[in-house]
Amino acid sequence: MNRPSNVALAIVAPSALLALAWSGVRTATVAELAKPGASGSGPIVMQETVGVNSCGPCALFHCLAWGDKKLQSVLSKLDAMEPPAQVEALIENYLSTPSEAYAGKRARYEATSGITWIDLAYGVDDLCAEHKLPPVESGYLDLHDGETLSKHVRRVHASFRDSLSAGFPPLLSIRSFLVDQQDGKFTWRGVAGHGVAVVEVQPELGDEELGFRIGFVDSDTGKQLHGYAHASPGRNFTAMKGDFEQFEWVTDRPFLLLTAPRPFVGLTQDVAWWARDLLTLDFAIRRGK
Repeated sequence: MNRPSNVALAIVAPSALLALAWSGVRTATVAELAKPGASGSGPIVMQETVGVNSCGPCALFHCLAWGDKKLQSVLSKLDAMEPPAQVEALIENYLSTPSEAYAGKRARYEATSGITWIDLAYGVDDLCAEHKLPPVESGYLDLHDGETLSKHVRRVHASFRDSLSAGFPPLLSIRSFLVDQQDGKFTWRGVAGHGVAVVEVQPELGDEELGFRIGFVDSDTGKQLHGYAHASPGRNFTAMKGDFEQFEWVTDRPFLLLTAPRPFVGLTQDVAWWARDLLTLDFAIRRGK
């Protein structure tokens, strides 16, 4: 995904604590939630084998490889056998056309800057149409006007669970933000973005629960990781909605946050101990019921 520079992705240090605390919460896999014939595991491609900014295309590969049999069959039809080459084939076939987000001024995917989630969604639309697969839905995961935090959590959770039930691991954009001090004032700034495929989700939420556990395939580490997606009832924050071509800053707890042992998104371990940093669940491509 788009990132300010080609730096290595980094650990967010405090996150492991909450993720370990939730290690006893059961998640349901694609195989458990999806229709018969779905797969609950698959190969993992590290993005360094494709390109430093290839997390979006890699997430698409993991969606197909870990999805139901119809999604897996898409990979078998590519003119490539090895997973990294299959990612490159997906880029060539569906992500190399002119960008919708940038009005044709660049390709959807570029090795130097990655791909926006708007363009990745268009690429998935093209893939589904060519292979006669059910259509997908896509959009930002921000809080709706008048929506409570509880309803926000349940809406996002239901969209992930329903997509997994339909055999399609959701493609998820995660973005990092940091409070910076400039000219004596503290302001929020975006750090980086990353794309993963969600392959597990906590099946049900408790009545008072404001979050849920997810499992996702991460192309940065080459592993399946787990984290906790949750609202922030106690502390407000500001985050960016959009891409670097067109965006706005939104306030009042606009996105769910992610606590996980390693994403991966930015250099937040190098900032002062008192600085505030966070990860947001930004955008998703998923299949409805």
